[in-house]
Amino acid sequence: MEFRDFSFPEVQTSLGLTLAEDDLFGGVAPLELTAEFAERVRFGASWR
Repeated sequence: MEFRDFSFPEVQTSLGLTLAEDDLFGGVAPLELTAEFAERVRFGASWR
């Protein structure tokens, strides 16, 4: 059987899994990005 043959709800039910959402980064303070980092991300995003 291939991966594409499964849907998320189907696998969740078949394996008896439960989904619990939470705010994992709620206690993390925002951080100012450096210009160098922002430029690297911009370059990488427009690379195609």
